[in-house]
Amino acid sequence: MDITAAQATKAAADYYKSLSEEMVQLSVEEIEKDNTENVWLITLGIAEMTYAINKPKNKEYKIFKVEVETGEVISMKIRTI
Repeated sequence: MDITAAQATKAAADYYKSLSEEMVQLSVEEIEKDNTENVWLITLGIAEMTYAINKPKNKEYKIFKVEVETGEVISMKIRTI
């Protein structure tokens, strides 16, 4: 049975957290199902944690490819805007 968009997003977030020791705030930015490659494309926003009110958070974006059938993350790339 194929995984849902929510399951693919959780897999992407868990994968990122397993690789990074930084304290960050993750946000879901884009979700797309690519039926050609049979993957979910999940874009997460990754913001550094800051407690200063007047300091904007630095945010970067990463695209994760998650296999529809297994839920395995097969790639993580930097998304430029």
